[in-house]
Amino acid sequence: MTRLYNSIIDGKSLDFQYTASTNKILNKQTGSEWNFDGIEVNGQMKGNRLTRLPFEECFWFDLAAFHPQTSLIKLTFL
Repeated sequence: MTRLYNSIIDGKSLDFQYTASTNKILNKQTGSEWNFDGIEVNGQMKGNRLTRLPFEECFWFDLAAFHPQTSLIKLTFL
């Protein structure tokens, strides 16, 4: 399952990292712990909530069938 959130709180952009060994989502700036629902559960901003963004995970053939006007863009990273 995938969820998408706006990572800006109080005008500050936050960076997050998931650590599989501890099964935790941490904010890189403060070390605060967040849960899968976008709520800070431990740290400086405890109780803050990220705004969830609309997102639907799907396969390419599914997307192309319902949105035939969709284009693919090839990105090349140096």
